[in-house]
Amino acid sequence: MILAKSATCRLLPLHILIEAGELISPADKARQNQLLSTAEIIAHAAVIKVITLSRIDESIGKGIARVA
Repeated sequence: MILAKSATCRLLPLHILIEAGELISPADKARQNQLLSTAEIIAHAAVIKVITLSRIDESIGKGIARVA
């Protein structure tokens, strides 16, 4: 999970699932949603606008670059 602050004072929690030629399991997707929900709760405690992002990509680095 990565938290990045953008120029508009928003936190963007990002979670990337790696696609390795196999289907992403429902358990992995549920864990992703749980992590993003937790990040959103923490960010709201700081009274900052939050936009959660989830992505399935071939690598973490490429996922970050594509979201940016």
